[in-house]
Amino acid sequence: MDFLLDASRIFFRWAHVLFAILWVGNSFFFNWLQLALKMPAKPKEGVEGEVWMLHGGGFFHVEKKELAPERIPKHLHWFKYEAYFTWITGFILLTLVYYFSGGVYLLDPSVSSVNHMAAVHLGPAVLVLGFIFYDQLWRSPLSNIPLLCVAITALFIALTSYGLSQVFASRGAFIHLGAMLGTFMAGNVFFHIIPNQKKMMKAVVSGQSHDPSLSKQAKLRSFHNNYFTLPVIFIMLTNHFPEIYTGETAWITLLVILVTLAIIKHFLNIAEEFSLAIPASIVTGIVGIAICLVLASPPTNIAETVKSWGQIIFRFSHVMAAILWIGNSMFFTWLTMSFRPQTVPEEGVDGECWMLHGGSLWHVKKMPLRPGKIPTPLHWFKWESYSTWLTGFVLLVLLYYHNANEFMIDPSIRELSAQSSIIIGIGSFIVGWLIYDTIFKLKLPMGLRIAMGLGALTIFSLTLHQLLAPRAAYLHLGAMLATCMAANVLIHIIPGQKKMFAEAEAGIEPDPSHSKYAKMRSLHNHYITYAVLFLMLSNHFPEVYSHPLAWLFAVGIFLLGMILKQIAMLESKIFDLMGAGFLATLAGIGTILFLLAPSSKKRCQLEVNQGDGIVLSTLAATGFLITMLTLFSPFLCKEDTGDVIKVEPIPFAKVEKVIAQRCTSCHSKKPTDPIPVPAGMHFDSKVEILRFAPLIYKQAGVGKAMPLGNKTGMKDSERKVLKEWYEQGAPAK
Repeated sequence: MDFLLDASRIFFRWAHVLFAILWVGNSFFFNWLQLALKMPAKPKEGVEGEVWMLHGGGFFHVEKKELAPERIPKHLHWFKYEAYFTWITGFILLTLVYYFSGGVYLLDPSVSSVNHMAAVHLGPAVLVLGFIFYDQLWRSPLSNIPLLCVAITALFIALTSYGLSQVFASRGAFIHLGAMLGTFMAGNVFFHIIPNQKKMMKAVVSGQSHDPSLSKQAKLRSFHNNYFTLPVIFIMLTNHFPEIYTGETAWITLLVILVTLAIIKHFLNIAEEFSLAIPASIVTGIVGIAICLVLASPPTNIAETVKSWGQIIFRFSHVMAAILWIGNSMFFTWLTMSFRPQTVPEEGVDGECWMLHGGSLWHVKKMPLRPGKIPTPLHWFKWESYSTWLTGFVLLVLLYYHNANEFMIDPSIRELSAQSSIIIGIGSFIVGWLIYDTIFKLKLPMGLRIAMGLGALTIFSLTLHQLLAPRAAYLHLGAMLATCMAANVLIHIIPGQKKMFAEAEAGIEPDPSHSKYAKMRSLHNHYITYAVLFLMLSNHFPEVYSHPLAWLFAVGIFLLGMILKQIAMLESKIFDLMGAGFLATLAGIGTILFLLAPSSKKRCQLEVNQGDGIVLSTLAATGFLITMLTLFSPFLCKEDTGDVIKVEPIPFAKVEKVIAQRCTSCHSKKPTDPIPVPAGMHFDSKVEILRFAPLIYKQAGVGKAMPLGNKTGMKDSERKVLKEWYEQGAPAK
């Protein structure tokens, strides 16, 4: 059972992040698309604006069209599963981490006396009742006074934040506030945006004029989601920010940050009309941080305060940039697979795709770049990848290189100096890129080059695990792959596009080899993405990175990511059906009936588009992996214990001694080591040790994730004491 829970937590965290990137990335893209629209030089009937884009060697023309019966195509793509699956996987993850953990992260006896079962009921109730209040407010006549409704919504969020902080542990309170706002967003899609779009389409197809209030309501709820996005993402990252979620005024600090982010989002939304949007956003951020510092207790160490806020800012910036980059990458890959031949062929058009998002109809045409026909403005996509890598590297410096002795080095693996470990880390990026780039420049069959690349990755993984601490090895392997992705953009994709652009500007037919090579490197990035996401999340997976075969698991994860991507790119409907089947298994018998019930003729004839297939087949393949791991876990985890022998009971005093010597330098109300730990996770008393026994067992007993870098020198015999004590029922005597 523990193995299944651990595997499920790993999968659902990865899946939740993946679907969130798809949803938020698409949302940001369409929001940008709306802002970037320009009226055509020559007015076109039914066209409300157009955008020209260049991405991954492809040239795209986007038009926003008015809804009319003659413009409704047979194949129209909707965007809904991303939102649904983000919420579903998020709620399952919330259940696995907070509700199934015995209340370790959910409750704090110093905050309230609420018992675990009551808290488990209260958490989902907050999500449901919160959405009902918000939804009914914006359905009421008060919605005709938007500013009043905004004020009431803000007040409701503030009161909810305060109420949760009086019941749950700080981390539990923060995560439930974020989950409630996430429920607002998913509920807006499920109950308003998609249903209204369906009603609009039904009216238009039948030749009637659609009710304009439907589009207005859909756009309003999409507008709400746009402003909720930054606050929700920040809250979901706060488990990394003990500086934010600790203290009596933590709920006020959070509200200040949420308001600050909403204001910044507003400035970004009006950037086309407001030339000072970026400076105004920066000033707003500085003011918000200043208010947070005033609310918190006066800093005793200015340098540590600057470092802490640097970590917060760069982690949030890194995640936002990664969502933009990966979200755009996945969108354009899906778009390329979704192109179909035009019903009425146009000269120079390779394919078209029709999309419906946020109540608007979008028509995308793919075409080659023609000499002398360079549209202006032409939008490129490059800063997302550059900013992702740069913010990631700064974050790596702040978190790992600044604390190299704790995070980079494990003396039981290799005795290294801090400087040596940093050189190895940075060197791995450079050497990894040079090897990868050299292999794929060779004039050899692609299959052989892929095999060479996998071989190099295996050697790289094994080498890093022989030199660095396991957690650092996984992170650097992921960072090395991400460096290859960013370098592909910087050194191959963008220069290739520039060559095409220059040739077309000069009146020369662009060399198709530039586009072909750029697309190949873009495809590489596409296949690497899933593995990089997992490796960057691996600090949450000590069961994986502390395993003796962690180096091999990393290669397996890379291969699995490639397989998932390949499955998602196949057009065979069997994979759509597999995806629907696994999704139904996760969602319940009701979903099975909804998807497969023969009584609904339209449901049986529903054509699952390729974009939906990506989502469904990903669930299918990963669900299959979890099933296989669960079935074979007894063999994978089996230990040869030899003859059965009598195990002597481990007295609590022995456990307490180990913890006092090896753990309380950090996990104490009066720590001697300044490394921050999750709020309230102290081992000063018997009650606290018993409360956190499952985590002690997992992190320091069966795993070696703690102490960090084995800084306190915990011995294997001491880990055995913790392991056997917990397996004996964690007795208090």
